[in-house]
Amino acid sequence: MIGNDRKTKPLTAKQTSAIEALLTEPTQEKAAARVGVATITVRRWLSEPVFKQALDDARRALHDAVILRLQSLGQTAAETLEDVMRNAINFPSSRVSAAKHVLDLTGLVQQQNELEERLAALEAAAKATGGPK
Repeated sequence: MIGNDRKTKPLTAKQTSAIEALLTEPTQEKAAARVGVATITVRRWLSEPVFKQALDDARRALHDAVILRLQSLGQTAAETLEDVMRNAINFPSSRVSAAKHVLDLTGLVQQQNELEERLAALEAAAKATGGPK
């Protein structure tokens, strides 16, 4: 549920429902219909800073929840790839595909680690020289 802890004018119940609908419906029109307001009303709300910020916050929270879910499935996914890759009963094409995925993912992890190290070094250098924080 989206909170109404804004320092400025709080969101109405309809606006809160609209945010939830915008996160799950494929179009603004369908989101508006689900909430029981006109599409133009949803579009007007989207132009209001408080509503837009609440929607952005809700999107970030939803994204964070998805990332946590994917991370929790990571071990199972790795084990599945390993099982397919090592099981001689599987078709060779399936085994090669699993091996390719493992190699691709390993490369992506290595790239991410290198980028994180470079970013940390740049941040440390900027801090040491009094640059942007």
